[in-house]
Amino acid sequence: TDFDALAADLGERPRALVRPRVAAESLRVLAVAETELLGYDPASQRLHAFVTGPDGGTARVVVAHTPAAPGALEAAEQALNSGPLAVAGHLHRHRGELIVEPTAILTPDGPVVPDLAPGDDSAELEAAGESAASEPVSAAIEDAVSVCADLAHQGLRRSREPSRVRVEAAAAALNRVGLQRAATDFVHLSIALGNEDEAAKSAAWTAAAVRMLVTAELH
Repeated sequence: TDFDALAADLGERPRALVRPRVAAESLRVLAVAETELLGYDPASQRLHAFVTGPDGGTARVVVAHTPAAPGALEAAEQALNSGPLAVAGHLHRHRGELIVEPTAILTPDGPVVPDLAPGDDSAELEAAGESAASEPVSAAIEDAVSVCADLAHQGLRRSREPSRVRVEAAAAALNRVGLQRAATDFVHLSIALGNEDEAAKSAAWTAAAVRMLVTAELH
């Protein structure tokens, strides 16, 4: 498998907002020639590794912590340190990289399914270096997406001053990293949340959310 060609193919697909919803459309099994464990980033609660394909290209393996699978990070770290032969998982592009969120890792001793691995979340994981840390643009985008998701969860009608503070903080962060049009959307959203016009709130939220989801996918 040529990982670079696979990443290019993913990049040519229509954006997720307008693609037909297909279950497991990005699920792939990737043969692995080499693995470099980057370690665990406590800020994002994610384990990172680079894998190289037999036909070239690299992909970043990302395993996120979840309380539902307390043994997943330890199992994934051990599997990635064992010289894995293949990784199965969901693929997407982020910051120009091919990202794999593994569902299973094939090691010389057999397959490992991190989400089903036993454990109590007490293992000491190898700390990640700077290469695994989130850079400012990605951090601003991810926070803005999270702000939109939280607003949708709580309901625009129930939004209060703390919500506006978060929206304004997201606008400032986006402006600092040069995403002025996105920042403007969040300024408009903050203004709309301060008024009683429900249609204006919905329109402002939709504009901000759509721009950030597409930005996150293309970044």
